[in-house]
Amino acid sequence: MYIMLTIILPTYNERDNLEELIRRIFRTLKGKGFEIIIVDDNSPDGTAEFAEELGKKYGKIIVVKRNKKLGISSAFLTGFLKSRGKYIILMDADLQHPPEKIPEIIDYLDKGYDLVIASRFLKKSRIYGLTFYRKLTSILISYFIRIFIPKIKVRDPLSGFFGVKREVIEHVHKRIKFKRGFKILIEILANSNNLKIKEIPFDFQKRKYGKSKVNNIVVIELIKQIIYYSEISRIIKFSLVGFIGTLVNLFFLLLLRSYGLEHFIASAIAIEISIMNNFLLNNYWTFSDRVNGKFLDKLIKYHILSSLSSIIQYVTSNIIFYFIYSNSIIAQIIGILLGYLINLLGSFKIVWKK
Repeated sequence: MYIMLTIILPTYNERDNLEELIRRIFRTLKGKGFEIIIVDDNSPDGTAEFAEELGKKYGKIIVVKRNKKLGISSAFLTGFLKSRGKYIILMDADLQHPPEKIPEIIDYLDKGYDLVIASRFLKKSRIYGLTFYRKLTSILISYFIRIFIPKIKVRDPLSGFFGVKREVIEHVHKRIKFKRGFKILIEILANSNNLKIKEIPFDFQKRKYGKSKVNNIVVIELIKQIIYYSEISRIIKFSLVGFIGTLVNLFFLLLLRSYGLEHFIASAIAIEISIMNNFLLNNYWTFSDRVNGKFLDKLIKYHILSSLSSIIQYVTSNIIFYFIYSNSIIAQIIGILLGYLINLLGSFKIVWKK
């Protein structure tokens, strides 16, 4: 039988969700040539054994049992090595990814797209399965990924629901670095070139049974993954420039004060000198390869950005001190960090945008 599609389902304690998901997949793909590969990480609730029973009932189901919890990226690669489909779809087994969306993914792959991503962050998407905090965190991390890994331009690089042509994975799977990571899509995007990509909206559903697998280890792995593929050397340069700028600021402040200038005048001059210092170092060192844009335009944008980050630093420090935690040092450090992030993001995306 011709296998057009392989659906890979990584599982860990998903027994209660599995039958409904399988039933909906079979109903949605009735008449099509497909297979389902369930990769289970030694679920204590008996997910693998139940999956084998479903295989006997429905057919077309392959169950791969692993001895320990190795994560979604590893499960995807394990499933891929056993797959036969022309197209490969990854989705969660917790019913948050609606299988009724699969035909649309197949349609776009048939139209010539290499990668079709079900995105949570398009205008027509709806998110029912995340708390406000989780949603905000996902949006911010996705934004940071697009900034720090410039070749990744999709709205939802953290999506765990996508379809991809077999040859794309054949091309990249040996180059994947974080095989025990949580977000295999980042690996595919970071290790591929010139992919024709389509993002489609979908409704991210609430989990019916079980609990989320996101934990501190998953977050740490994601941070390591982002750092590995990011422009970390440029970020280090930018941070070093900021440190040098602070020393320049203090040096000229002390120098001007020693000549008798009032503090408010000496401080303003020192700040302006440090801003010019930072701009020139970033322009000719940190972002030396981004020569687009007129020098004066970039200088004006950088001044505006520096003023904005300073205001944000000041406001944040006062809010923290007066309303959250009355410690000047802690409040000021948080303000400095937030101001730094605003300056960093603005520099990457506005002043020296690629």
